[in-house]
Amino acid sequence: MNILLYDNTQMAVKDGRFFCASGTGEFAQELVLLGNTVTMFGQQVEDATSTSSFDILGGGIKVAGLRRYKNKIISYLMLYLFSVKYIARADFVYFFYPTSYRYLPFVCRLLGKKYGMYVRGDENVDNRISRILYKHAYAIFTVAEYFTDMVNHYSKRHVGHTIRPMISYTDKDVVTNRVYEEKEKYNILFLCRMQKEKGIGELLEAVRNLKMKGVSNFRLTVVGGGPFLEDVKRLVREFGIVDMVSIEGAVNDEERKKQYFSESDIYILPTYYKE
Repeated sequence: MNILLYDNTQMAVKDGRFFCASGTGEFAQELVLLGNTVTMFGQQVEDATSTSSFDILGGGIKVAGLRRYKNKIISYLMLYLFSVKYIARADFVYFFYPTSYRYLPFVCRLLGKKYGMYVRGDENVDNRISRILYKHAYAIFTVAEYFTDMVNHYSKRHVGHTIRPMISYTDKDVVTNRVYEEKEKYNILFLCRMQKEKGIGELLEAVRNLKMKGVSNFRLTVVGGGPFLEDVKRLVREFGIVDMVSIEGAVNDEERKKQYFSESDIYILPTYYKE
């Protein structure tokens, strides 16, 4: 089967190679090992700081899409137009949702192609467009019973199924014996892709305000790479909080990420969206 896969994040290009999140890549690779031909389609962005670590071509997965234009609207217009021929060739199209490609399932319907969805976020997942997409999807997988119930409600059929999120952690990584006690200095962790929408600017501003009020019994560790990383470094300097914030940059090693979590007292993610 020829499967066309649309991730809901950009495809990172580093040293001429294409990378995606490990969970996404492993899923696509599993489809290849089952005897399918899998093509991952997306916007390709030069990003040496990206935490995406799965080598797409190295995993036996084909790559399609276009490099990002300076104008975002033109970029997505070209990607939509370029998508049509790939959808026409595919036997099945799978969308990670929500996505900037949310109108492409309508192209699938026009071309008589079956499509599936993986719902793993709640940005606009219950609006009118999404409800129409659920009604005509061949299969939908979600990361929570809440999403599954919503999908089945709007589709008027049992099309939704709950699966474990595509992350590298399992229930074995859950710490149940942590002891919370009063400390002289607390470790606060922000581990996420560096994007303005994740609320990192507001978090740094809060650190500055606390420092101005004489509150300094904590240290913020910022872990992650992305397009807003240089802005984060600039804000830390401008706010005069270099002594209260550690910027670690992109970290790909999963064991090291677990260590950051285990050594922190508080994890904070003031994202603009519900995660």
